[in-house]
Amino acid sequence: MKISPYKFLLLITGSIFAFGLVVFAQQGFAWTNPSSNPPLSINAINVSGGNVGIGTATPDASYRLTTSG
Repeated sequence: MKISPYKFLLLITGSIFAFGLVVFAQQGFAWTNPSSNPPLSINAINVSGGNVGIGTATPDASYRLTTSG
């Protein structure tokens, strides 16, 4: 089966674009999926019994984030 030069060029261009997109997604969004938790000695964010505290050592409420738009 013979592929026309136009289809071959389209296939190569699409493959390069897809590869670039995958590399960008891995590098550009890597910070959203850290491989480990922050060090425990920092004490900036604490979790206790399902409650989250930011800047407090004893969190007493759950953390809720609401966005609009």
